[in-house]
Amino acid sequence: MKASNLSHKGDYMKKQSLKCRAGQGLSEYMILVMLIGVCSIAASKTVGITIKSKLENINQKLEEIHI
Repeated sequence: MKASNLSHKGDYMKKQSLKCRAGQGLSEYMILVMLIGVCSIAASKTVGITIKSKLENINQKLEEIHI
C-alpha cells in the first residue's frame, strides 16, 4: 500500500472517531436532560401534594372556626 493511501485511511478513521464521540456526547446529554426532567416532575408532584395537604388543613381549621 502506498503511504498516501495509509494517510487518507488514517484521516478517515479520525473523522469517524470524532463523529462517534460527538454522537456519544449527544446521547449522554439527552440522558441527562431526561433524568433532570423526571426528577423535576417528581419534585413538583411531591411539593404539590404537600401544598394541597396544608391547604386542606387550613380550610378545615377555618370551617371549624365559623361553626
